[in-house]
Amino acid sequence: MDFIVKLEGGKRVSTQIGDHQIMTDQPAKHGGDDCAPAPAPCDLLVASIGTCAGFYVQSYCQSKGIDWTGIDITLTLKRDLETKKISGFVTTIHVPEGLPKKTSLGLEEGRRAVCCHQNCPGSA
Repeated sequence: MDFIVKLEGGKRVSTQIGDHQIMTDQPAKHGGDDCAPAPAPCDLLVASIGTCAGFYVQSYCQSKGIDWTGIDITLTLKRDLETKKISGFVTTIHVPEGLPKKTSLGLEEGRRAVCCHQNCPGSA
């Protein structure tokens, strides 16, 4: 599959992926318009990792007949203090009270299986 990247003007750049178009823009502090529906490319990278994790967590819940209501995932970037570059990220699965510990452990195992985690050094 081809990803077609187009320069849209200002600091906006779009990518066409099949029938889907994704727009990005830089924050105003970096010269962008920071237009509402368009996240910064780095933010989109983290969001894609998070939605990948969400897919695996939701699939696990569906396969086990678990209600996923109230489950959410937080990604926290880790940055090198000197270079400010992203050195990894921490993924935390938040589950509602009352969810059996066995289920929480299963969700954690699913999180570790996420393809993005397996390919990103420094992720936990």
